[in-house]
Amino acid sequence: MDRIVNYLLTHSLAKSTQKTYSRVWDQLQDFVVGVLGVPCLLPVNVRIVSQYVAYLYTDGKAYSTILTALSVVAFAHRVRGLESPTDLFLIKKLLAGVKMNAYVPDKRRPILLHLLEQMLEVVDNVVPVSYNRILVKAILAVMFAGGFCVGEVLQSGDVLDHAVRIDNVFAVWNASRVMAYVIYMPSYKHLAGRVAYVRLNEHKGSVACPVQALLHYLAARPSGGQFQFTHINQAVVTREWFVLILKVLQCLEVI
Repeated sequence: MDRIVNYLLTHSLAKSTQKTYSRVWDQLQDFVVGVLGVPCLLPVNVRIVSQYVAYLYTDGKAYSTILTALSVVAFAHRVRGLESPTDLFLIKKLLAGVKMNAYVPDKRRPILLHLLEQMLEVVDNVVPVSYNRILVKAILAVMFAGGFCVGEVLQSGDVLDHAVRIDNVFAVWNASRVMAYVIYMPSYKHLAGRVAYVRLNEHKGSVACPVQALLHYLAARPSGGQFQFTHINQAVVTREWFVLILKVLQCLEVI
């Protein structure tokens, strides 16, 4: 009988709606697992739903698109007899805010030191998995100190040429402690794409210190692999994944 129940529930929606709901649910799962680093389980926490709404809004999605995403979340809960987080006051007000405001991100805002420090402090509230927090902080600190673009240090699509390799990162020691790191860059944008050795110096007392961020990250990083920045499962960190994190920070008006 359960099979028949599932069949009837599935076919209560038009085929086109089934495809749309399936695609939207997959996108939600990609966000939860890829950005927040947690499994997408029912019932979905209202905090996750609110951050997903903010992410879609920042990404320039139309009100109708966000409304469809919430409809999918609601359907997935109600069809299982669960209370939907979309019925909560917070989500309804977020949706009203989306409808009333057209968001235009300021893409030209420079990343200054005080802004970077704000970003690093907010990471703890945005990224729930401890390893991912350490990873994101290290990437941000290294990019800022070295003046790197995202595509210079992380994999972009299937292109691995610019992903920093672990054997291209060298520690500079002073007695028994690391005082700096040097990164070998086969192609450095500030030198018109020529080879460069970029030194990252210690910034004592700053949460944005690239040396301390790298030391913390390397202590947590799993051994093995050829690339400097990897997930806990040793998969290389991609530009696409990191940009999702930046968009969440952007929607919180940190950047």
